[in-house]
Amino acid sequence: MDKRKKSVETYFSGGALHPHSNVGFGEGGAGAFSDGKLITRINENRASFVLSQLVSHGAPPDILTSARPHIGTDLL
Repeated sequence: MDKRKKSVETYFSGGALHPHSNVGFGEGGAGAFSDGKLITRINENRASFVLSQLVSHGAPPDILTSARPHIGTDLL
C-alpha cells in the first residue's frame, strides 16, 4: 500500500497517473481510498461534473439536486 499511496499522492499533486497504481486500481483494491460514493459536493466540483456526465448519458436528472444521489446498477 505504501507504493500505491505514493502514486496517488503524486497524481493528486499534479503528477502523472500510474495506470496500475491509482485510486481505482492497485494493491488493496478500489475501496482502499474510497467506497466509490460521491458523498459531498462541498468545496468539490468534480462530483457535480460526474453527476452531470451521468445525466447526459441517460441517468435521471434528479440526481443533480438530490442530497444523496443514487443510480441503480440497472441504469449504469
